[in-house]
Amino acid sequence: MSESAPGVDPFIEGFFLALGRETGLDEAGFAALRAEAEPRARELAEASADLVLEKTSQRWVGFASVLLAFYRGLSTRVGEEPAREAIGRAITGPFQAQIHEFLAQKFGITEENAEEAWDRFVVGFKENAERTWGPGFTYAQEVREPRRQFVNVTRCIFNDFFRRNGAPELTPLLCAYDRVWADELGKPPYGIGFERPTTLAKGGDACRFQFTRRLPGGPL
Repeated sequence: MSESAPGVDPFIEGFFLALGRETGLDEAGFAALRAEAEPRARELAEASADLVLEKTSQRWVGFASVLLAFYRGLSTRVGEEPAREAIGRAITGPFQAQIHEFLAQKFGITEENAEEAWDRFVVGFKENAERTWGPGFTYAQEVREPRRQFVNVTRCIFNDFFRRNGAPELTPLLCAYDRVWADELGKPPYGIGFERPTTLAKGGDACRFQFTRRLPGGPL
């Protein structure tokens, strides 16, 4: 969104717009869902105030509260699995459509300078993530080598929020956000391999972000 009302988070409002297209509900049905979910989201956010450390974590608690409130409301209408699928599409769909713009604007990465993607995206991954996602996430550098960069996320505010609210099945929907940029950077022009063998959402002790710089012409 290019414009939004004062006090309205454009990130959350963008989620509303995308979800409205994915639910299968008509305009009146989605308006009723939103009217039901928004006050519940405010209650969830207030109950999770202890997770808020500053403005960035406040934003993520607000978004998680909205997501959970909509999931619960939508589940009563279409069922839990279809609700998760719709929310998953609403999260990743807009990002997939804008992935080239995202990489270009945030990191200066284009197909024309694809050979610089490693230095621009991976080398400072931990530091950039700390600035972007805030203190609701804890990062630890495990490996820092010319062709390997491993960063472990040992705390995730989304994982904390959904587990305490009895909905751990929603955290992987947000993990899928990372898959969008990973799939793009894994393409031949960029040559960045990515694996995440464990995640907090699946019960691991960390989300392991493991980047490998492929040699030109190497395996995909």
